[in-house]
This record gives sequence, C-alpha cells and structure tokens, in this order.
Amino acid sequence: MDGASKEPLHKDYYKVLEVDYDASDDTIKLSYRRLALMWHPDKHKGDSDVTAKFQEINEAYKVLSDPAKRLEYDLSGCYEINQYTLRVRFSCSLARQQSLQIIIFALQLIVSVLSCISGVSYKI
Repeated sequence: MDGASKEPLHKDYYKVLEVDYDASDDTIKLSYRRLALMWHPDKHKGDSDVTAKFQEINEAYKVLSDPAKRLEYDLSGCYEINQYTLRVRFSCSLARQQSLQIIIFALQLIVSVLSCISGVSYKI
C-alpha cells in the first residue's frame, strides 16, 4: 500500500445518487431506480467493482429516503466542497430542520386543543 487512501472518510450520498442537495423525495427515488438498474450486479456478472457501486447506491438511498436519517446526515457536516458550496448545504439542512420544527409545533398545538376539549392531559 502507498498509504494514501482514495476513498473519502465520508461519502457524499447526494453525489452518489447524482442529485442536488435540495432534491425532493421523488427525485431521489427516480435517480436511485435509474442507477440501481444501471449498476445492478446481475447485468455485470462477476464484476466486484459493480457490486461495490451497487451497494454504495443502496446505502445512499437508505439514508436519503428516510427523513430522519437524511436530516442527521445533512447536519453531520459531510460536504463535497469541490462541486457544491457550503452555503447550499447549510440552507437545505436548515430548511428541513425548520420544517420539522413547524410540524412539531403544530402537533403540540393539536394536543393542547384536544387536552382543553377533553379535559385529559396528553404528552408528546
């Protein structure tokens, strides 16, 4: 070994799935399906590089298709600086975080109204 690793410490899952940082769930799903078909090991029998690429695509999709995992990933600070800017990444992360905060506030408001109507105390 030459001591230099070509594999980055953190993979940019957006780059793996060839989508923008603010990609919608549908865009992520379509890109995943396209890439999964292209890199499926059954189409390239015996090629270990293709199998590794296919596993990487699946790993990226598992994270980006789950809203909680995607938010955690976005806030983790794994950035592809050469192709995207930090400002874009932060704005996407903050927008998702603010959306979750609005949903939580709405749920708390609903629970509060239900508590007043029914006289039963609910907790979230």
